[in-house]
Amino acid sequence: MADLLSGEVRFAERHHETLSAMDVIFGSYNVLMLVLTVVAWLRGEMRWRGPLILLFFFISNALISVVSRRIYNPIRAEVVRAAVGAVIAPTAFLLLDGPLSGWWPGFLIMCLGGCIVLPLITQRPLHAMWLVIYYLAIYTGATVVGVHFGLVHLTWYGGCVSGGIIFMTGMMYARIVSLLGRTLRNERDRTIELAQARDALFAEVEVAHEIQTLLLPQDLKLPGAQVKGRMLPAAEVGGDYYDLLRVGGRTFLAVGDVSGHGVTSGLAMMMARANLLGALAANPTASLPEVYRVLNYSFSQNLERMGVQLYMTFALIEVFPGGHFSAVGRHLPIMIYRQKKAEVEELELDGMWLGVMEDLSAAPLPEMNFQLETGDVMVLYTDGIVEHMAGDEMFGFERLKELIRVHAPRGAGALIETILEEMEHFSRQREDDITLLVVDQRNEAAVQLAPASAAS
Repeated sequence: MADLLSGEVRFAERHHETLSAMDVIFGSYNVLMLVLTVVAWLRGEMRWRGPLILLFFFISNALISVVSRRIYNPIRAEVVRAAVGAVIAPTAFLLLDGPLSGWWPGFLIMCLGGCIVLPLITQRPLHAMWLVIYYLAIYTGATVVGVHFGLVHLTWYGGCVSGGIIFMTGMMYARIVSLLGRTLRNERDRTIELAQARDALFAEVEVAHEIQTLLLPQDLKLPGAQVKGRMLPAAEVGGDYYDLLRVGGRTFLAVGDVSGHGVTSGLAMMMARANLLGALAANPTASLPEVYRVLNYSFSQNLERMGVQLYMTFALIEVFPGGHFSAVGRHLPIMIYRQKKAEVEELELDGMWLGVMEDLSAAPLPEMNFQLETGDVMVLYTDGIVEHMAGDEMFGFERLKELIRVHAPRGAGALIETILEEMEHFSRQREDDITLLVVDQRNEAAVQLAPASAAS
């Protein structure tokens, strides 16, 4: 009993729900027996005290349920139910007469109640077996007393059969419900473990998201131009990348998109940036194709070590004075708003994605040279924009080009905000990362790069 009172209680939060279900079943049976008792009294088959005793039995069980629900510890509640049941069950057993003389189902009702709840909240059938023996002992004692004083008319055989039914049914419920409780406990524990693992994963993802945000360019200057960037990951960590780098006296723009999105893609993106910095620092005078080949080799080696199959569209653009640019790689077409013509020009990079081939020494990586005149605007982006879906319709290249044509004269920041607003209006559902990097060629000697921002 001490183990019952001090032992660990499981599924206590389900205790009241279990009691409610039992009240419906056993309460309905008590009401039925009360009605039958009243009918038997009206037919003259039993004395008036029969309905009153069963009414007392019914009310007592209802009070036990009400009181036990107010007890915080469910095992203590079951102890109280068992103690009170040891009084009301023998009372009904000894005092009922007529057809219900020796009404042993009262013991069975009390015993089954404990054998359903107790093993469910403890998963220990031994506790319920003790309860069965407890009620069987009370039944045996009440039978001996009742037969001795003529209160119960039971034969030796009938008493043994009734006691056997109480014992067998109680033991069966004790075993079955304990197994059910164990199954529910395992399921609950598993759910808790999964929740803890999920929380730990979310914490790690949050750290990765912070790292990714810190890697975005901030407070850099590009002479003669205004540069604005924005990245919106579809998940907590995205596979998109954009940058503005100054290494060894050279200035570079970069934009890329790792296939897929999530933690793995975000990690691959971070490795690509680290590889790019390493390649530029190792050989500051290397040509763009040479840098790209080293970047691709390092990226492919990392993917092989990780055991994943990914690729990354990537455009590496070197910035020269006077609005001159040289680009290498393979990415979505660069869109340039030409102020003089008020039109949008598309420039295709005819290179190779990162990670598709480990060795690009024999692969052609042509450099593409172009220039931005004053008032021209260059837009670099990822496929999360053009493949943004609303039902079966894509946002598309033409819609993006039209937005650039109309709003590019308003400046880089206004253009980015307008594109994002139009995408939000087009569809609120975002299934891929969204990245924009805009270079607005101006007459200013230097315009500070506004801090990049990332939102989830």
